[in-house]
Amino acid sequence: MCSVCKHSCKNLTIPHTPLDCQWRRTLYCYICCSYGHSPPICPDQEAIALRSGKLPTQPNLYWRVKQDPESMKEEIIKNGLKPSSKQDMNKQILRDLSNTQIPLRILLFY
Repeated sequence: MCSVCKHSCKNLTIPHTPLDCQWRRTLYCYICCSYGHSPPICPDQEAIALRSGKLPTQPNLYWRVKQDPESMKEEIIKNGLKPSSKQDMNKQILRDLSNTQIPLRILLFY
């Protein structure tokens, strides 16, 4: 059991490290609490990375994508998926794709 959940979950979990802690991954950051969105779509990329067990200090874990619709569609097609006609759906597809890559990537729109 890790130091994050040992007081709240007690003996209900199997031994794990803080990076693998499911309890820690479900915690909301201050931006999520302030604006009421869910953690997977949090605009604070560093908070998402820490909750997901990613190490944001490693530069190769960032995936930079231009925010214009054509660049997002190109990235989706490049990875073998079918883009949507809506920009919000394309952003969600890219977020899902970045979370399935190994090693996991932090998606940054610029």
